[in-house]
Amino acid sequence: MADNQWLTTLWLVLAVVVVATQGLRLGSFNIEIFNTTKGHKDHVMGYLAKTAVRYDIMAIIELRDPSMWTLKQLVQRIKSDHGVDMKYIATGSIGTDIRHIEQYAFLYREDKGISIVDSYLYDDGDEAKGTHIFEREPFMVRFRAPNCVVSDLALVAFHPPPLDALHDLKLLMPVYEDVRKTWPDSHVIILGDLNADCKFVRKEAWPQIEIRQRPEFYWPIDDDADTMVKDRSMCAYDRFILAGQALKDAVVPGSAKPFNTREEYGLTETQALEVSDHFPIELVLRDVSDPVGLSSTLMGGLWNLWTGHYIIIIILIVIAFLVFRRRRAVYGSFGIARRI
Repeated sequence: MADNQWLTTLWLVLAVVVVATQGLRLGSFNIEIFNTTKGHKDHVMGYLAKTAVRYDIMAIIELRDPSMWTLKQLVQRIKSDHGVDMKYIATGSIGTDIRHIEQYAFLYREDKGISIVDSYLYDDGDEAKGTHIFEREPFMVRFRAPNCVVSDLALVAFHPPPLDALHDLKLLMPVYEDVRKTWPDSHVIILGDLNADCKFVRKEAWPQIEIRQRPEFYWPIDDDADTMVKDRSMCAYDRFILAGQALKDAVVPGSAKPFNTREEYGLTETQALEVSDHFPIELVLRDVSDPVGLSSTLMGGLWNLWTGHYIIIIILIVIAFLVFRRRRAVYGSFGIARRI
């Protein structure tokens, strides 16, 4: 009977841990100048694959390969190293200034039921006539994620040039409204390298940015976070902007943060900079198996431990504790066998 009791307790603990760490993992990664040169660096692609496979959906910022060879190489590397067959969607080249031409892409886990419903580039005017608003217009993708508490997601990838950041952020409200008009049932998340900090968007400029001031928008990456690899930088350039209370409530507490590749992979600054000058940012949206917010109320604080690979240690501690309790029940407090 005692064996059954402590085994049942162990399984319950493990079940709580599993539920608490489930959910849709969303990432955004500015992979600095992600082109064929980087695609030929085996060790770099290994780290990129290891990072990408963390996520159910990951936006890629600063792709610079119209042939898509580099992106396809990453997908193949993910499959060969991790056995995961990630799908992708990507734009063609965007931008009028040769210095700023890039592409947006999303990787996603079709094997987890995630699918693309629709996509489009924001129509910001005629570039040929010089009437366009953005140097790089946002890219909208509507995802269906049936296992997420917010299953209809409209993800808006955006990367304004640094010197245009304040100007472009001021103009994001019409972009959001366009998405809502196009997909009225979708929950909207704007994500990417928004250059939304330090010298490009100073804190005193926040009152000028409507999408920052309106209460229905939630910016979960802390203003004091550092999304950059270099030691001398301390800038929260990369951001998520979540629209609506449903999305805010769906975020697992503590899950929205930069993923520090230097610490997680034991890299020097120089080694990490070979991969990118940015850290990816990430958050987790609750799973439908967690409808009452179990991860929020009981286990949300353990998410940082999970990303640090310490959850196994916690499980082992629980096992050791249960074994100790069982031994104590048999031998007593001083190791003397009890009479039965």
